[in-house]
Amino acid sequence: MTPLFNLINDVNPTKTQWALKVRVVRLYEVPAYDTVYVSFSLEFVCHDKEGERIHASIKQSLINTFKPLLKEGAVYVIRHFIVGVNNLKYKTTGHKYKINFMTKTHIYESGDDRWYLSCKRCPKKVQCVGKRFYSEKCDRHESSGNPRFKIQVTMIDSTGTVYFLMWDRECTQLLGKTCAIVRDGIDSKKKGLDIPTEVESLVDRKILFKVQVKMENLDGHNDVFTVMRLTDDNNIISKYIDSNVENQESDLLSKIEKNDDEGNKISSSNDKVTTPSKTRINSVI
Repeated sequence: MTPLFNLINDVNPTKTQWALKVRVVRLYEVPAYDTVYVSFSLEFVCHDKEGERIHASIKQSLINTFKPLLKEGAVYVIRHFIVGVNNLKYKTTGHKYKINFMTKTHIYESGDDRWYLSCKRCPKKVQCVGKRFYSEKCDRHESSGNPRFKIQVTMIDSTGTVYFLMWDRECTQLLGKTCAIVRDGIDSKKKGLDIPTEVESLVDRKILFKVQVKMENLDGHNDVFTVMRLTDDNNIISKYIDSNVENQESDLLSKIEKNDDEGNKISSSNDKVTTPSKTRINSVI
């Protein structure tokens, strides 16, 4: 099975397509030389599940992009970054290399981000208010919420790599278990840097997806596509592979839908289209 993530000891300058799952243990800003009111860079130190540490730098022009996403103690998945020689005057780690963020770097907070608590009447996320949970959509308080999946995966096929977001219905279909059952089976001592076995089993599976394509995906403002339907039935996948390109293009242009955040159709629109995609899951975020 292809590893979900690289280890810190494996990273080197030969490529940028690395994927790390790490915990940020120190986060700080370096002030500019001419004024203390402007930061020259954002720096942090992180470690992986093996305990190995590496330093990461975010240049001034990217601080506003990444600073709101980072906090000490949190676990993150970091993808697509430059690996350079650790030439810092005052070194924070013994690693000979360091990470340098670039515009195309992707970073997501991990840990328990593969699920959320929803309202008992609708799939919308609830907010914790004291000891109760509030649903803004239904305008009601509950003593508890329903655990629902929300899993982002990296997909690979013969044309390249893309990120898909799967909601509760699709995840439950693939895993054969509800989110509540998967959560109950997680060892509390291993939360954070480890991924549930059931979720990890998705890696390297071949799946046919129907995804939602929004204008924000087409104009480059969002590179994550929401999954509308899926199947891992080999017979259906084989039929799709054997179909001609003309039929595939016709499907893309004819299925125009508008959906809410949980994938429920709410109306027709000309700013979103859906398209089938046959891919292999490379990693789970």
